[in-house]
Amino acid sequence: MAKKELTPSANAELPPTLVIGSFLKEQKRDYVTKKLIEFGLVRKEYFDKKQGHKRKDFPFKKFFGKRYRFITAPLTDDEVESLFEMIRSLITIKTKDQTSALFEKLSSATNGKDAPVVHPIALKPSFISMLLFVFGLIAFGGGGYLAYTLFIQESLALRLEFTILVGTTSVFIALIFFALARILRIVKSLRR
Repeated sequence: MAKKELTPSANAELPPTLVIGSFLKEQKRDYVTKKLIEFGLVRKEYFDKKQGHKRKDFPFKKFFGKRYRFITAPLTDDEVESLFEMIRSLITIKTKDQTSALFEKLSSATNGKDAPVVHPIALKPSFISMLLFVFGLIAFGGGGYLAYTLFIQESLALRLEFTILVGTTSVFIALIFFALARILRIVKSLRR
């Protein structure tokens, strides 16, 4: 079999350090843009044919609106370097914290001490949340009873409409009271 002749590439004349340097810069730029998108430091760019945008590059679409995508601002090489160092240092700090916490857990387990068991704090419902829950039960039961009595007593033409109106209103009000009681318990747990 004949050997294929090697054709020199466009970068064959350049020194290897320059080629590797430009490659590393592009890798750093891609890494930094991915991290910025991950952190949410992006802006919206809308699809515009006049600027030469391609439709496939804009995956998101508003309902009856323009297509858009999230992109980072253009960065210079110095900004890419500083952001790369900053992100790398943040990641190393985070991994050091995680490994030190893991090491502490392992060392406490190997010393014969049992790891402390954390029990969740059971919050007692406050008076207001209990009152809201009771009002929700009253609205639910009272509305159902009122809808039932209206269905029995009124004439045929009006009873179905009034029954549906009273029943849905009572269920809606009861759900509002239950939701307020739950929100109050969540707020109380966040304050601790």
